[in-house]
Amino acid sequence: MRTALKKLGFKRIIVCDTEYNFGVDVESTPLDGNPLRPVCVCAKDLLSNETWEIWLGEFPGEPPFPLDETTLFVAYNASAEVRTFMAAGWPTPARVLDLFAEYCDHRNGRDGESGRSLLAAMMHFGLDSVGTVHKQQMIDRILKGPPFTEEERREILDYCWSDVYALERLLSAMLPSIEWKGALVRGRYAHAVAAMETAGIPVNAALLDEVVARWSEIQGGLIREIDRDYGVYDGTTFKADRFEVFVERHGIPWPRRQKRKGQAVGSLALDADTFGDMAKIFPIVAPLAELRNAIGKMRKNDVPVGDDGRARTGIRPFASSTSRNQPSTSQFLYGQSKWIRHFIQPEPGHALVYFDYSAEEVGVAAALSGDKVMQADYLDGDFYVNFGVALGQLPSGCTKAIAEDHFHGVRDRLKIASLATLYGMGPPLMASRIEKSRAVAAAWIRGHRARYNVFWSFIQGAIDHLMRGGSLETELRWHLHPGRDPNPRSVANFPIQANASEILRVACCLVTEAGFEVCAPVHDAILVHCKIENLDRTVTEVQALMVRASQIVLGGFALKVGTEVTQYPDHLTDKRGTRMWEAVMKQMDLLKRRRRKA
Repeated sequence: MRTALKKLGFKRIIVCDTEYNFGVDVESTPLDGNPLRPVCVCAKDLLSNETWEIWLGEFPGEPPFPLDETTLFVAYNASAEVRTFMAAGWPTPARVLDLFAEYCDHRNGRDGESGRSLLAAMMHFGLDSVGTVHKQQMIDRILKGPPFTEEERREILDYCWSDVYALERLLSAMLPSIEWKGALVRGRYAHAVAAMETAGIPVNAALLDEVVARWSEIQGGLIREIDRDYGVYDGTTFKADRFEVFVERHGIPWPRRQKRKGQAVGSLALDADTFGDMAKIFPIVAPLAELRNAIGKMRKNDVPVGDDGRARTGIRPFASSTSRNQPSTSQFLYGQSKWIRHFIQPEPGHALVYFDYSAEEVGVAAALSGDKVMQADYLDGDFYVNFGVALGQLPSGCTKAIAEDHFHGVRDRLKIASLATLYGMGPPLMASRIEKSRAVAAAWIRGHRARYNVFWSFIQGAIDHLMRGGSLETELRWHLHPGRDPNPRSVANFPIQANASEILRVACCLVTEAGFEVCAPVHDAILVHCKIENLDRTVTEVQALMVRASQIVLGGFALKVGTEVTQYPDHLTDKRGTRMWEAVMKQMDLLKRRRRKA
């Protein structure tokens, strides 16, 4: 392998693994939410065979090996190693090869064994590695933190070395199939992920702790407060029959569960997705949707907040087939109920700026397909309004403001229909989502296909290519490989979502490398924390970098970027969760008054 490695042109090829924890509570239970705390580093230069072993408390001020552009740094899920280096005060590697990302790319779409761990990758290539039981035992001990006995120290270092040697063998197996253009971009993302996971999201931790501690007291009053407008609860129990009376009284065409052919339509669909879609079209039900999602679910570990008041959880890059980040929905602030986002608060003297790509999926679809009509509808005003005008659902010359003021809910329906059509949703399901008949849903789909026929030819070409056994790839070489029974809807979804994912990755790289504090990626957006005195410069420069990221991936086509600014002492707001937040704060105030009177 050494001959093949020398041909890569690097002076050093460092294979590295690290171990770390996040501290423990007073009962020695491992914590989440804190900045990473290094335990050890083991590394080997595959060209010189030189090795390095660094233990807790022995970290030098500088790394013992070079990390500049002449060195290829190899790791598995490399953001963990980069975070360890950042915690140690070391510079981050300039050139990273993340074998985790490359294994995910190699396996994506193919049939066979599941799992993306280092152990799964080793097994896939027929390589031996440490057993799962021993691995979990070592992880559990490391997370409990110091003090470590001499025997434990040696066991942990040996375990760390076992992963280094495993990576050496895995690199040898994977080297012939690595496409370096995409691989080095994916490796570059490790620095951005490490920076975001290290920064975390600033929250009003004292208020969050108080709400969590008093949640059992809050719930009863919260139900009474919110349910005053609905009358659908009996104590803490949601009554479907009462809700059915409510939606009928307000003329809301609520979707129903579909029963078997020949049977009557079933009961109301009460899942979270249906409530979420309906809340967008009928804001009157949004507080109820938030309440249903919140009851009984407010626990301390739902939002892992560190000692510094920052909420942190793993971003989990490349976790989906389209290479999207997939952080835990139970711990990531933006994966939870909308009202919980109101705990997010910039630090004193600071502001938070939420930068998001406007109608990103549509813009990506327009750019990739070369559909000039779709491009014009995206660039000139609001896409969903333009689509609605073309369908005859909105008047000529209509704008987003006019649609929202005078045609309530129409734009939201058009948005749902447009995005659903992009991903192959048929008339029956779409009809339930847009609250129209199947005939109307079918007409909207036909209208979309007729108006954007170039896009649909592009998508059909992608589907045909994969069905014939070819692999699809993004502009930066993320692949979807053919399996035994590919789903055409998933195939149609891939080019748009996967390239959108790459745009956000490139944006995160550009913005973090420019020195801005990115707290989190949020699907098609990023959250940036800055000093208020630097707010104007931050907005201008970050917007420009995000536009540049879209141009890099889309061959010069520029996506639009919107901003929302929150300055201290304000909390971040989300209009879909505002009523719930206000109700919670009202209950907190009532509890404080009662305590003062007692």
